[in-house]
Amino acid sequence: MKRLYWILLAGLVLFGLVPIGPGSASATCILYDGSDTLADEPTGAIVQETCTTTRATRVTQADLFSGEDQTNNLLMTSGGAVRSTTMASAVTTNTTSAAVALPTGSKSIYGSVTGTGAITQTQAIYGGITSGVTSTTGILLCTLTLVGTTAVYDACPVLTANFLFYIVVTTATTGTGATGAITAMY
Repeated sequence: MKRLYWILLAGLVLFGLVPIGPGSASATCILYDGSDTLADEPTGAIVQETCTTTRATRVTQADLFSGEDQTNNLLMTSGGAVRSTTMASAVTTNTTSAAVALPTGSKSIYGSVTGTGAITQTQAIYGGITSGVTSTTGILLCTLTLVGTTAVYDACPVLTANFLFYIVVTTATTGTGATGAITAMY
């Protein structure tokens, strides 16, 4: 019976018989038991919420087009915006970062080092299965060797392997005020 309501609503929306989304004077509610009634929403309102305790769900045109639930990473039908996570920042010594969890899928790792005059820093990125991953227990995924003056940038080839946790191990940090940063983009 629920499937019939979905098919009926989709047909009504596609043929323009049910006004929804921006520009309409009311919101549309998918009813499972037919007993729910909605108050009109202001023109152009975009809503997504439960109508009442009858388990009815309010649907807008934006919901039908996007198919995205970025919070829960479900039903991702579009590429969307590039997102990023800082893996390590303000790194001025040879050190190991805290473990970072990154979303599954392809990702780019971008490294930089800035300072005064000649600067260097090597940034090794490792993946592992526990938050206690180390350079010994993890898998080396990429090494960025940054050598130059004032500012040097580089990126790993796109990583397609997925790990539960990632770390950055910095070595060979030299130069006046040499400060590194590593960002993952996905």
